Amino acid sequence: LEGHGLSTGKRSVCGSFSRLVGHVNDFASQIVSDSDAMIPFALCGASLGGVLAAYGADYIMKSGSETMKKNFIGVIPIVPAVGVAPEAVPPAPIVGALRILAAIAPSTGFLTPVEDSSHYACPEVSRRNFNGSWPLSTSKMLLDVTSGAVEGDQNSGRLVLEVPSLLVIAGERDDIIPLNAVKGFYDKARTSDKAFVCVPKGDHGLMVEKKTSKYACEKIFEWLNARLPE
Repeated sequence: LEGHGLSTGKRSVCGSFSRLVGHVNDFASQIVSDSDAMIPFALCGASLGGVLAAYGADYIMKSGSETMKKNFIGVIPIVPAVGVAPEAVPPAPIVGALRILAAIAPSTGFLTPVEDSSHYACPEVSRRNFNGSWPLSTSKMLLDVTSGAVEGDQNSGRLVLEVPSLLVIAGERDDIIPLNAVKGFYDKARTSDKAFVCVPKGDHGLMVEKKTSKYACEKIFEWLNARLPE
């Protein structure tokens, strides 16, 4: 995935959401084609990964091979980046200036959120995690996605989520992605088999906190066990 882990290219620089979606689609297709067995699978991701999982699931149902569709059991977006709290966005003049800078110096981190992986890196010395100010191009891409792109795609029919099953997990105290935005995303999904879980006291990092991650994982495994063949 461009900009992530040990992928080629500059660390954390991923200015094109559509390219990231394409990478997810390619990865899922490759995994299925490399397997000789008929293995059921689901897509899951958190924050930006949650949105990418949703778009990947939509791709599978619209354009995936028959083998992919037959083995695909559903998607689990966790605190998906489908909206943004107004207080988390800089004033409009600053956003406008940063958009211009993103085109000029996409890999530069300036007045952008700071990533600190020390509380979730596994192992602690892992080189897969990015630390420091987010690159301007990545920040712009995330702002575009959370400022209406996902909602627009749902309203236009580009993202329908007519998938076998859907489990959306949100955090009760998420101060980055508003709970009502995640609920709106869930409500617009067209699948009839869907469930919404709001993790008590969970924030945007609920998957790295012991109690909230345990609660979320229990719900995920319940969902999987109910859908995997015996």
